[in-house]
Order: sequence, then structure tokens, then C-alpha cells
Amino acid sequence: MNTKRAYCGLLDDFAARNNDPLAIGTLAKLNNHLISSVIIGDPLLINDGYLVMNPALRAAIVNPKKSPFQELVRSGFIRIVSRNGGDLPGLPKLMADQNIESALKLISDPAYEREIAPALEKWSASLNSGQSDWARPWPAHRTDAVFGKLGRRILDALIQRNGPDRDQVVRFSDALGDRVGSRNAWEKVAADLVRAQNLSSRTRAELMAAANESYQYAWGCGLLDKQNPVSVQTRTTRFLYDLDLPGEQVAAESRDHVRVFVPNQKVVAKKIRKHWEGLGHVAGPTSSTAEIKQKFRASVAAYYAGEPGAEKEVKRLSREYSAALADVFSTGEFARAGFDVVFAAVALGVPLLVAGPPGIAIAAGIAVAGIAANHTKPTSTLISRLGQTKRHKWIDNLRASDAKNTSSSFELNPTSAAEVMESIPLFTS
Repeated sequence: MNTKRAYCGLLDDFAARNNDPLAIGTLAKLNNHLISSVIIGDPLLINDGYLVMNPALRAAIVNPKKSPFQELVRSGFIRIVSRNGGDLPGLPKLMADQNIESALKLISDPAYEREIAPALEKWSASLNSGQSDWARPWPAHRTDAVFGKLGRRILDALIQRNGPDRDQVVRFSDALGDRVGSRNAWEKVAADLVRAQNLSSRTRAELMAAANESYQYAWGCGLLDKQNPVSVQTRTTRFLYDLDLPGEQVAAESRDHVRVFVPNQKVVAKKIRKHWEGLGHVAGPTSSTAEIKQKFRASVAAYYAGEPGAEKEVKRLSREYSAALADVFSTGEFARAGFDVVFAAVALGVPLLVAGPPGIAIAAGIAVAGIAANHTKPTSTLISRLGQTKRHKWIDNLRASDAKNTSSSFELNPTSAAEVMESIPLFTS
């Protein structure tokens, strides 16, 4: 079995268009996320459409020195799910030929011929000249059909919930009709209803969140492969938590004051700077840091599961892993002391649950809790970093927010995902 990868739905342009604050749309947010993923997360899978639709990824392709993205693809940490056999230069036109509106808009932009197309050509030539195994085949089944099936499930559930906005959801569902498998249709129908004052902005936002979640989980289902496990990296689930894989080990009871272990973004960015080659080395599966990283992650999982002595072990391993990272990026005691702040411990703002619907829950499978906390707002309480008893001005003052405003990675239950995939048609060329 190959290493589990996280399908990065946080790069989705639909989420960005609909003002999801967790969506990654700037180079700074992209770089922070990539660095966090290398240090504490799973290797990534990225939809090839995001390469040309997401402005942050376009910037990383046009200006490779400003982001570790291309280096992480080269190192194998990032793989791209390709719909056309890895032909990156031909991708925008192929998408435009499929009448994807955002692609049509892109290729009509003068910047496309001036900057984007040449950058894709250059990067593609570099990728294909080496031994990098960077592409993964497109899912065999139609993701739009999976999206429609999951979207319909959520709409029916919202209607059956009989909440105060039920009539609006019914109105939206009726207007959407058999176009439920198109996210563009969801957007257009919602916009029309809002203009006609038949849909509130709040209900529209909930429906767009439902569409985004359905889409990301559709990809999780489509990529399901026993030999190539995949998690879904997106906003904490609000609707489809029944598809998540329960953890093998869970805490015996709900616990307050559980800490989340996160990279300190400011310190990490300062130490790494633009040393993308070093980051690529850390990301490699055979690097000197790979084994200690896996031990550290295992200790974090044991701590979340409430195992005796796990908190002491995770602190010990955080110091060991921090020292290993310091050795990669710089030398000297100052550098080592600085990198000792890579991991901050932050108290969760909600209890850690054993199982159940939306919430930060062990059974729901928070695979990258550290990345989740990167999107939360600071509080006034200063916390001590692991490995040092003294407080320091550069420690992140983090506190996890409500689950609906948090991102995480969820591995799908193979049995539940297989049920979703029943009767889904195959792609045809």
C-alpha cells in the first residue's frame, strides 16, 4: 500500500468565488499551507484544474522562486490528478473546449498568452525531462454524477430538517431540477433567486457550502483506491460526516482542554525563507527527517486518542523533530533554538468528541489537526511552546475556533464511499 495522500480541496476556485475564508487564493496562504503540510501533514493530491483556475497556483507556476510548489511536485510530495495524460500546456484549451466558463475566461485574458501559457510549457518540459512521477490518472467515474448524488442527499436532508429556511431550500431545489450535478448551475440558480428576493444571503451561503462539500467528497469517493489511500482536505464537514472513516483508536470520553500541535507559521517561514530545495528534501519519503516526522505524527495521534503517557512522548518527539528540521535548514545553536518553536500547543475551543456529527471529533478523523488550527484567530492568552518553559514573543497565540470555521482532512469510509459510487457512470472519451 502506498502512502496516504490528502486531496487538497482548499484550492478550489468555487470556494474562493463564494467567499469561503478558508479557501487558498493568495501566494502567502498557499506557501503557508504547503510548508505546514510538509512539516506535519500528508503528501498532497491536486486537481489539475486548480493549476490554471487558482490564482495562487498560477502565480507559483509563473514565478517558481516565490513558492515551494514546483519543488514539491518535483520531489513527489505533490502529485497532480491529470485528465489529459499530463499534458499541462494543453489543459486550459481542453477545459475551454469542455465549455468550462472559468477556462474560457482565462484563455481570453491577454495575460494567458503572455505569461501563463509559456510558464506551463517551461514547467512541463522540466517535469517530463526527469524521473519525477508527478501525475496520477483522472478518476474512472464521472465526478459530476457523484457530486449530483451527494448534493441531492444534502438538499433532501435540509428539506427534511424542516428548519426556518425550508421553503427557500425547496424553492432552490425545484429551480435547480435535473441540473443538480452542476456546481455552476447551483451558483446561477442561487444568484437568480437572491436577485428575485426569493433566497436570503444566509441560506445561499449554506447552499454554496453544501455544494463545495459535496464536490470535495465526490472527489474523495472517485479517488478511492485500497492501494492508494486518500483523505479529503477541506472545511470541517457539516453535512456528510457519515462518510468519514472512524479512527481505529478513540478517547474513552469527551475531553476538554485538548491541545492541537501546530507549526508556528511565522517562525517556520522566517527560518525556511525561500530554501525550497531544503523543503523538498524534507518532503521526500527517504529524507533524514521522514522517519522522525512519522514518529511524531504517530505520537500526536496517540495523544488525541487519550493513551497514557502520550503527552510526554509527543513533547519529546517534537523537540527531536524540531532539531532534525534545524539541521536541514541552517546550522548553529541560534538556528536550532529558533526551530524549537516549530510546534505550538493550543487549547481547543470546543471539546474533543468521541464520535458524531459536525464537531472536532476523533471518530471523524482529524488527520491534520495542525493545519486546521492555522486558520483560527489568535486570543490574548500567551502559550508556552513545546520544548521550552519560558514564554517568548514569537509564539503564536492560537485557539481553535468553531468547527464550521475549521479545515481538516477526512479519510472516507470505503464501505460508505462504495455505496455512493453504485450506479455512477464511467467517464467516456
